[in-house]
Amino acid sequence: MKKFIVSIFLVLLVAGVSGCMSQQPTKEEKKTSESAMLSYLDKKYDQNFSAINYIPAKRGFNDSMNLNILVAKSEDGLLVNVRERLSKPGKFFDDYRNAVASKSLKDKINYGSIENLHLAKTYITLTPEVDLDTLKNGVSSVAKDDVIMVHSIVSISGDADEKTLKELYDVYQQLQSLGYEDTGLIAAFSGDEAKAEKYVNNFFLYGTQPWEEYDKSVKRVLKVNENGLSYEEFKSQLK
Repeated sequence: MKKFIVSIFLVLLVAGVSGCMSQQPTKEEKKTSESAMLSYLDKKYDQNFSAINYIPAKRGFNDSMNLNILVAKSEDGLLVNVRERLSKPGKFFDDYRNAVASKSLKDKINYGSIENLHLAKTYITLTPEVDLDTLKNGVSSVAKDDVIMVHSIVSISGDADEKTLKELYDVYQQLQSLGYEDTGLIAAFSGDEAKAEKYVNNFFLYGTQPWEEYDKSVKRVLKVNENGLSYEEFKSQLK
């Protein structure tokens, strides 16, 4: 009887795995989805985008909220992520406005004083009410209430020593001086350089996951989301 139950269980398990495998998108389906996303961007923003990477959603049980994602590049070099929920095929949404706004912040933070800097970028997330016309003059024309969050994302190629932490505290103070209510600084020390480049260059995609989970080889991570911290309070956020 026990052998019979085990046999039935194995049959059901194999059937379940086969069912999940059969749901995975074919190459043709991936190509069609990627083409539709690229066309969506071209038409919406009246320029030519190039596909960088297509990431199909994981298929299987309870997958309706999973996302197909296309990473694309605009004519002026901005990385844009287009997303499509499996439960809403053909309905796309993207982060191009945030990419445009973030570009205008490029020179607002000086990361040059960090001696062991690997890579750093500043990102801003806006409310849906902000349109591209408002961004023609940069984020300075955007009302503070329409800014959800401003992030400094920093990859350090060395250890979290006192000198580097003080250099990062200077960045934190620059970030605070921009005058936004919600700001955050995330800095990772050492780790995989290729993964760090992906995380920093496309925070709107990879930043949905904690850096230390995305790259388990990072030695330490500093996350600061509070305003007005002293240096001692600031460095106590290091994990």
